[in-house]
Amino acid sequence: AYGTFLMRQFFVSIPKELEEAAVIDGAKRWKILWTIFVPLSWPAIATLTTFMFLYAWNSFIWPLVSINGANSDDFVLTIALSQLGGQAGEGPNLIFAAIVLSVAIPFTVFILAQRYFVENVATSGIK
Repeated sequence: AYGTFLMRQFFVSIPKELEEAAVIDGAKRWKILWTIFVPLSWPAIATLTTFMFLYAWNSFIWPLVSINGANSDDFVLTIALSQLGGQAGEGPNLIFAAIVLSVAIPFTVFILAQRYFVENVATSGIK
């Protein structure tokens, strides 16, 4: 639902004059979609992709429910960190290493997608 709302709001913000100008130039609906709307929507698509990745990466409840009865060796990172933190025999160095790994990947994704965020913010104020 969030992705639908985000993309709808983005497409509503695109000026109607762009589509009208393309129709006047003789472009069909599919050409307007693929040559005007899709290139303009790359920042919104990148933002949505990053948010969905972070949602899946930080997911805790659904994997806990679905994997709980299965093999106890198969865990996603958030559940493994939770169980690792609860074990008294493990040293803090192992827990800190796992936390660094769990933060490094989303941070890298954000750094790589940052230019799309900035582009999205910069173009959102244009009327």
